[in-house]
Parts: sequence; structure tokens; C-alpha cells
Amino acid sequence: MMVDAAKFVEKNYTKVCNGIVADTPVITGKLINNWNATIGSPLAVDRSEGKSGQDSVSSYKAVAKEITPKTIGQKFFLTNGVEYANSVEFGGEREPNRQWQNPKGMLRTNIINAGTK
Repeated sequence: MMVDAAKFVEKNYTKVCNGIVADTPVITGKLINNWNATIGSPLAVDRSEGKSGQDSVSSYKAVAKEITPKTIGQKFFLTNGVEYANSVEFGGEREPNRQWQNPKGMLRTNIINAGTK
């Protein structure tokens, strides 16, 4: 069976990004709307609030269109520069306010699941 590597990578990349955005808790919309996808090097962008996360979705979908056999060997980045993103992922100073924390994580769970499903 012949598999198109670029399509395989794009499908799994999109699946992981969809999961990360879906698992991001939403109160103001700042965190969910600040996922930034890039190829080659990370990019920090400070976006406004958006409870749907549409700017994040647009960002990773734009990168998905750039996945070709030439880009497969490059590093893909999905970053979030919101100052409390790490606390939401792992707990921390905001942990007593449980609505901010996703106990299973946003990134780690989706990345781990990508390798097992």
C-alpha cells in the first residue's frame, strides 16, 4: 500500500491541533485564541479574546496547507504566549481556581494520543 507522506502528516497534525484547541479551557477566550502555528521557528503573537478560538484554528489550518514533502523534515511549532498557559497545562499558581486548569493537559494528552491512535 502506498501512503502519501505529506497527506498523512497533514491529517495527523490537524487532528492534534484540533484536539489541543478543543481541550483548551475557555473563560475569556484569550488562551484558546492564542495558539500560533508555524514551520521552522516559533512565533509569539498576542491576539485578542475570542471564545471560539477561530484565530488559532486559522493559524494551524494555514500551516497545514504548507505541509509538502519538502516541509516534512522541518520542525512544526504550536505555541501559546499567554502568561498563564503553563499553569493551565500543568497546574501552578492558578491551580486553586480549578476552572483554569485542564488536569489532563491540552498539549501533552493530544500529542501522546497522536502516537497511539
